[in-house]
Amino acid sequence: MNVGGVLFYNVTPICVYLYQLWQGQDAAVGFVWVSWYPFDKYKPINHVFVYIFEMFAGQTCVWIMICTDLLFSGLASHIAMLLRLLHKRLEKLAETEKSQEEYYQEIVANIKLHQRLIRYCNDLEEAFTIVNLINVVFSSLNICCVVFVIVLLEPFMAVSNKLFLGSALIQIGMLCWYADDIFHCNADVALAVYNSGWYRTDPRCRRALIFLIRRAQKPVAFTAMKFTNLSLVTYSSILTRSYSYFALLYTMYNDSY
Repeated sequence: MNVGGVLFYNVTPICVYLYQLWQGQDAAVGFVWVSWYPFDKYKPINHVFVYIFEMFAGQTCVWIMICTDLLFSGLASHIAMLLRLLHKRLEKLAETEKSQEEYYQEIVANIKLHQRLIRYCNDLEEAFTIVNLINVVFSSLNICCVVFVIVLLEPFMAVSNKLFLGSALIQIGMLCWYADDIFHCNADVALAVYNSGWYRTDPRCRRALIFLIRRAQKPVAFTAMKFTNLSLVTYSSILTRSYSYFALLYTMYNDSY
């Protein structure tokens, strides 16, 4: 959707130009983005080069955003999958007849796996926490401004802005979804321990399982520079703020005109 939105942005000036010619109006090819250059961009040769540059610049920015989002979502989904596999391993604990020492070694192996997954989450959090902060801060403003532009601008611009709105909603929603998924998968480790055959183990194994439960009860969450946790609740608050900003901006615009 991001790619489609940028493609629509790229061809919108040409579509507007052709529409104006069809209507018999004075027509001129505009630019993809509103930007300033240290030269006269309206000269014919400069116009061509600026138009091509803005097309490639938009596509490059979109591909960079897509790559970072896919990297985060791919790593987060992989960690969530490993946590679910850990749930299965814990639920099957003590289902078969083994010695208490074998039970204990299996529990220790699961604890070490859980610790590694938590470490992976912390590394991913450290790598993307600044990016998450930027997404959270600017998402509300982006959604508000795009909705405002859709309401006020002509249909040609509305199509590309609607695609941009959809991509903005999906982008921040995807980040919050995977962060929320890992949060609940880690919390469910404690439930998986409770659903295991812990009652067949000796006191030493049960103490180790209690240690695992206590650690699983400590939340594992992705944050925006520790200001807020990413979750579906965060996504809901972003949408609420966006609508509040839009309602305020639209009211001020109507009062002015």
